[in-house]
Amino acid sequence: GSSKYIGKLFKEHAIVKTYIAVVHGTPKNKYGKLELKIKQNHKLLESVTYFKVLKKVKDFSLLIIRPITGRKHQIRIHMNHIGNPILGDTKFSSKKTDEFKSLHLHAYQISYRDQSGTIQNFCAPLPDHFVSTFNKLKINQNIEDNLEFKNLEKYKFENEF
Repeated sequence: GSSKYIGKLFKEHAIVKTYIAVVHGTPKNKYGKLELKIKQNHKLLESVTYFKVLKKVKDFSLLIIRPITGRKHQIRIHMNHIGNPILGDTKFSSKKTDEFKSLHLHAYQISYRDQSGTIQNFCAPLPDHFVSTFNKLKINQNIEDNLEFKNLEKYKFENEF
């Protein structure tokens, strides 16, 4: 059945997840690639994340993020590692803000190829705290138009501050 098929896709990492995030500061590159070994169950595992910067506002940036591997807390660890922790992150962030308490990381879209080969996309609307942060920072961004990750080999490797 289709639920079994979806389960198989998850297992094979054939489900593409696209996140949006608001981070402190701005990454060096507009298109970046992060690779890091992350410890999980006493093993060091490879992890890869791509990101692109959509907008810079004050001391923050709006990012679209595409994790290739699915390690626990991967995105939060990666962003903190390059000195751009996610707003509202209390666990991995070296920076704290009182103003933005909730974690500004949102699984915005998942897509996969269904059994007939058609690509299915599902978007989850922005949580309220994102909406109010966007209003506060005066971000009105058309996210749907920016979800594509093309030419990944052009993304610059960015692992250290």
